[in-house]
Formats: sequence, structure tokens, C-alpha cells
Amino acid sequence: VCDFSNLWILIVIVNLSTFLPLLLINKVPSEQQLQNIGAELQDATSFNLKEKNRTQLIWIYGACMDYVFPCVQKKLCCCVCSSTQSILHRNEIELNEMVNNNEQMSERNEV
Repeated sequence: VCDFSNLWILIVIVNLSTFLPLLLINKVPSEQQLQNIGAELQDATSFNLKEKNRTQLIWIYGACMDYVFPCVQKKLCCCVCSSTQSILHRNEIELNEMVNNNEQMSERNEV
């Protein structure tokens, strides 16, 4: 069922996509150089985390809790509640029609 006549093209593309980046690497760092790079990156990220302004993060949280989430909840609840109410209303109408039909049938049977 499957035609694998062009599978070799996929294999060549995958092999080239892994081989070409290896050709572009001019120098592989030594273990000591890798440790120095890791320490520099760790220092840079810890410095950025310490310098974050917490009041900005708290303001964003407050804005989401006060404005965004209630608005989304109101929209979602409105859609869910309205669809539920319409279904209940439709079911109530159908039930009333069934009761009326049964009453009419019983009246006919009595006559």
C-alpha cells in the first residue's frame, strides 16, 4: 500500500541536516571552557532574577484577577448558562406538550 520509492530522498535530507551543522563547528571547547561558560550563564540568569521588579509582577497579577478573569468568566458563564437555560426551556415546553397531548387523549377516551 505504501510507496517507498522516494524514501532515499528523505534519508539524504535527514543525514545532511545533521551533518552540515557539524561542518560549521570550528572548535570544540574543552571541559574547563565549558565549565566557565556554564558559570557565566548561571551568574547571568541569577542576576536577572534578582533584578526583576516584583511590583510589576504583582500589578499584572492584580490586573488579571480584577479585570481579565472576571470578564472571561462572565462571558463563558453567560454562554454556558444561556445554552443550559434554552435547553431546559425547550425540555419544559416538550414536557408540557406531552402532558397536554396525554390529557387530550384521556378526554377522548372518556367520551
